[in-house]
Amino acid sequence: MNINKIQNIINFSRLMPRQYDVAYRYQSLDKLSKRLTTIDTHVCNGTKYTTEDEYNDVTERVYEKIRLVLLANHLHFYHQSDPRGSSLYVSTEKLTSDNYSSKGLAIY
Repeated sequence: MNINKIQNIINFSRLMPRQYDVAYRYQSLDKLSKRLTTIDTHVCNGTKYTTEDEYNDVTERVYEKIRLVLLANHLHFYHQSDPRGSSLYVSTEKLTSDNYSSKGLAIY
C-alpha cells in the first residue's frame, strides 16, 4: 500500500464520526469506485451498456451498495463519470457537479 493510499484512508476516517471498520469501509468504496470506472470505460468505448437504461440499471446497483457503506455515517457521494479521473467522491455535505472536486474526498 503506497503512502497516498494510506493518507486517503486517514482523510476518509476523519469524515466518519463512528470510527469502526474504517479500513474495511474504505476498501469497499475503493472496489465500488473501480467498478464505476470500469462501467464508465465500457460506455466511453462503446463496448457495453450502450443504452441509457442499461447504464442506469448497472450504475444504480453500484449506488445502492455505496449507500449501504455510507449510511451509518450520513455521508454523501458523487459519481464523476469521466473514466480518466476518480469516479467516486464522498463528503459530509451534499456534492454536486460544481463542488465535488473541492469539497469531496476522491476514493481511489
